Amino acid sequence: MLNRCNFSQPGTTNNKNNIKTSKIMECRICCCLVLVAIMSLNFQYSDSIAVMSVDLGSEWLKVAIVKPGVPMEIALNKESRRKTPFAVSMKGIEREFGDPAMTVAVKQPPKSYIYLMNLLGKKFDSPAVETYRKRFPHYTLLKDEERGTVLFQGEDDQKHSVEELVAMMLNNTRHTAENFASHPMKDVVLTVPVFFNQAERRALINAANMTKLNVLQLMNDNTAVALNYGIFRAATFNSTVKNVMFFDMGSSHTTVTIVGYGTTKVKDRGFVETVPQLVIKGVGFDTTLGGLEMDMRLREVLVKEFKEKNSKLKKDITKNPRAMAKLLKESRRVRQVLSANTDHKAQIENVFEEKDFRMKVSRAQLEEIYADLFARVEKPIKMALDGAAMKMEDIETVILMGGGTRIPKVQEILLKTTQKSELGKNINTDEAAALGAVYKAADLTAGFKVKRFLVKDLNLFPIDIKFERSSQTDGETKSKTITRNLYHRLNPLPQKKVMTFNRKPNDFHFNSSYGDLTFLNDELKGTLDLDTLINYRLSGVEEAHKKNEKLAQKGVKAYFELDESGLLNLEKVEAHFEKSPEQAEEDEQSTFQKLGSKLSSFFGSGKKDGEGEEGEEGAEEGSEKKTEDGGEKKSGEEKKSEEKPTKDDDKKKKDEKEKTEEKKEEKTEKKEDKKKADEKATDDKKNKTDDKAGNKTEEVKPKKPVIVKENIDFALNFMDLPSVEKEVFQASVKKLNDLQARDLAKFATEKARNELESHVFEFKDKLTNEEVEALSTEEERKKLTEALNQASDWLDEEGFDADEATFKKKLKELKELSKELRLRMKETEERPKAIASMLQSLNLTSGFLVSMKKLPDAKEIYAEKDFTDIEKVYTETKNWFTTNWKKHNESDPTKKPVFLSKDILYEQNKLDREMVYLINKAKYYVPKPKPKPKANTTTEAGKNTTKTTSDEKAKTKTTDEKKTEEKKGEKKDEEVKKDEEVKKEKTEETKEQTESKDAPKEEQKSEKEETKQPEETEKQTDNKKESKTEDSSKHHEPEDEL
Repeated sequence: MLNRCNFSQPGTTNNKNNIKTSKIMECRICCCLVLVAIMSLNFQYSDSIAVMSVDLGSEWLKVAIVKPGVPMEIALNKESRRKTPFAVSMKGIEREFGDPAMTVAVKQPPKSYIYLMNLLGKKFDSPAVETYRKRFPHYTLLKDEERGTVLFQGEDDQKHSVEELVAMMLNNTRHTAENFASHPMKDVVLTVPVFFNQAERRALINAANMTKLNVLQLMNDNTAVALNYGIFRAATFNSTVKNVMFFDMGSSHTTVTIVGYGTTKVKDRGFVETVPQLVIKGVGFDTTLGGLEMDMRLREVLVKEFKEKNSKLKKDITKNPRAMAKLLKESRRVRQVLSANTDHKAQIENVFEEKDFRMKVSRAQLEEIYADLFARVEKPIKMALDGAAMKMEDIETVILMGGGTRIPKVQEILLKTTQKSELGKNINTDEAAALGAVYKAADLTAGFKVKRFLVKDLNLFPIDIKFERSSQTDGETKSKTITRNLYHRLNPLPQKKVMTFNRKPNDFHFNSSYGDLTFLNDELKGTLDLDTLINYRLSGVEEAHKKNEKLAQKGVKAYFELDESGLLNLEKVEAHFEKSPEQAEEDEQSTFQKLGSKLSSFFGSGKKDGEGEEGEEGAEEGSEKKTEDGGEKKSGEEKKSEEKPTKDDDKKKKDEKEKTEEKKEEKTEKKEDKKKADEKATDDKKNKTDDKAGNKTEEVKPKKPVIVKENIDFALNFMDLPSVEKEVFQASVKKLNDLQARDLAKFATEKARNELESHVFEFKDKLTNEEVEALSTEEERKKLTEALNQASDWLDEEGFDADEATFKKKLKELKELSKELRLRMKETEERPKAIASMLQSLNLTSGFLVSMKKLPDAKEIYAEKDFTDIEKVYTETKNWFTTNWKKHNESDPTKKPVFLSKDILYEQNKLDREMVYLINKAKYYVPKPKPKPKANTTTEAGKNTTKTTSDEKAKTKTTDEKKTEEKKGEKKDEEVKKDEEVKKEKTEETKEQTESKDAPKEEQKSEKEETKQPEETEKQTDNKKESKTEDSSKHHEPEDEL
């Protein structure tokens, strides 16, 4: 295309120029079309952008969306609620989510799955799984033999993994967001508890992948809350850090977070700007302190009371899942009510064996039950303060989050522990995490532009690297396990690090595992205390060493990243070798490298020998380097040592400074010969020193060695949570798709059934209406009634299990049977409106014709044919309407109508088109210009004459001014001559002393005279101008003579 746009060379013919010009125009048109197509694609893409976030709690989940025109909004579910219970039920072919699933959880607990996040990514023998089994004994939990995770035993020997059930819930949340936003959703940010480990985070991503959701980031829920708090208060932040503590007591756990809010300067596109930021400084948590544990405690009290009041029970109530589910639901309700009241009565009808239950519970009794739980409230606060290295005096505000913080006793303990006068309650505890996450989702999406807000999260668990080192002692080879820390506890996220393995000439493997976990409680420590987190196997190390056996070994470098989602990733592994400058020069002698160096110099590559490889290494290795011995060194330290000036460079700079100073002295001391000689000697000495220093610098400056990098292949084996096999993953996806298709089919069937039922009941009612009786015969109504009764009986009996097609077929048969009657009913309803509209059009047309014919300009606006055409259409329409209206009045209402309402509208439209044509013709009519009278012409001519005369005045005035200036100049010359003659005469008569005193006075006097004379001349000129203007105003000449 560029060749087609070249201009023609000089000397070509015009024909060739025209051809070239046409080609250039063609090229430009093509470029424009391409740009338009690209822009249209971009606009279509920007219009199609929409993202969502899901706050995944233990008991509830919230969905938030962002799309063009809808900034950060909570999506309502089909029950129009802003939060949805985290529950999935599977009963036969029926699958329910949210509130309907919670209803099943009370009536048939084994068929509804709740608190799934407490099992996600957990091993079957985990303490958390054992706690779950004790709380909900009605579930049948199985062990996945391949992965060691938990499976739920469902109906018909179906097994559901926790990831599959969570994926079902995520898919349902996507439908909620899509229905609310009327837009497809794919990208999502999911919130997780801050203490979620590597296995739990990967399990959640696997669940999202099963539903084809693109997870932009896993965001800690406490960080999402902190972001939501900060974005609405960003204007109040400054360089002084404000520390805020968030205390979140939810359903299953309690989290305390210390956040520092402030501003920082960042460089973006060459500009430095000040942006707000938040830094997570400390985190404390208790994984079992929450509302669920409190509800379980209260349920035990209610069960004990029920047993005491009903001692003659046939069976144990604790073995009945339905009764225990009812008591748990009532315990939750009583706890919430007692947060605002001092006492309340728990009551349940037909709890067990047809016996009702009532019990009065007071707040004091509740506080006694929760005494040991309240004692644990302070521990997460202390844990967060220790991690942040702060005291309570450093915290400005304490913000409450979670439903557990509504308990008065909890607030009392917090006031005492934090030593604050009040607690902050100015944040929406239900929606803050979802809104903060969706803000992050919009920030991560290219189609949205949000205010920049930096977020610095932290890594909660330390991560170590373990590898084997072999050594020979007394001829025996011994192996020793070496442990090196990779990421410390509370390291910021994201972060990249490099681990270097020295003395590893062969293929080897190493492991990553958690570090010191003494700060955790026993339950979480048991979950995380694993020997191996991930096993890494390297291949190709030995081959790389053989390939570069002549080069110095610099170790095998593994590049790790702990990303924003808190996941540990191994990006790449390289074997590094060092090539000496001599070896590099030998390699550069090849023809190919000579040609490469010529090309690089031609294109202006400014790199010197050996500079590229080492510079790239420093850039890739990030902020810190880890060696096998555990030492850390900054990547910038090597560069600093290389950039330090040498002694020769300092001496050279000093000599150049002395040279400059001596040049200055040379300019100021040119007259002294002795100093010139000394200066010359000094210059000679300096030049010798410069030459010596320059030669020395050239000789000493060493060439840098070249780093050779060889990529090493590696394989990962996740030991904490084995990866899902491809076949198993595809089977899970197929299972979810089949369930989704079944749900859609069920929805379509229910819709078809509802339509059939609505038609049956609605038409039965209409047949008893007097208006319908007037439009139908007795025989017709009897026939329809029998058909409707049969359909109703079929729905109650055979139609209960019918499919969508059968329901639609039945509905079609009933509608075909009542087709004629429904037409007459429809016409009876719509005909009066159509008739009224027709009469209005006829009246308007008649009035329009009468009024337009009376207009004086009617003949100029309209032709005679215009009136003839509309009168013809008007007459035809009126006759048609009158004739058919008469036939309709004489016809039988139980028969087919003579004419329909749509026929009336069709005839009316023909008349309206003619009317609109004539109205537009009058609207845009422009009258012809009338001839101007003679008096008006004379007046205009007079105006033109006056204007012309004024122009002549201006020209005359300009000419007079020029003449006056010339006369002034001549007078000034004469006066100057006279003054000079007078001065000469006075000079001869007076003495020298008198001459020096009196001369200035004479000059001043002459200047005054000169000043007066031009002023008088100007006055005379102005008088002449005024007289000329008066004469010209008296004698006006005609325009044609001018």
